Amino acid sequence: MGRRPPSVETIADFVLWVEDVVERSGGYFRLGGVDFRAVSGGGGGLVYAARTQRILFYDRGFIDYRAVLGERLELLEYGYHHMRADALRCRLDKDPGHEHEDGGPTHLHLPGARAPAPELDFDDALTLVLACR
Repeated sequence: MGRRPPSVETIADFVLWVEDVVERSGGYFRLGGVDFRAVSGGGGGLVYAARTQRILFYDRGFIDYRAVLGERLELLEYGYHHMRADALRCRLDKDPGHEHEDGGPTHLHLPGARAPAPELDFDDALTLVLACR
């Protein structure tokens, strides 16, 4: 499970934390903020899903971000698709059902390659994806 600050106890806390991390990275959400919706999970429990949202940066780069969190705010799925000037820099995904594929359920896509990646919290994942050149 990805780490998050101990002060993040509710979905509202998680949203504030994500928005703070984005702001500190020099980015901003195109639509003003991250939007998680409570939905029923496949096992009958509650999950929080954020549709794909674009984080913009002043160098004309962007990250399309999506996530699904469990009831205890554990990261069930996520994706960070980083592009600059019409070229993929990298994409970090956690996709259940990909356990037997190269890279496993949590993996990093680079131009022409796919590699295993550790599960990361939002802050560390954003740092990793922004470092892709």
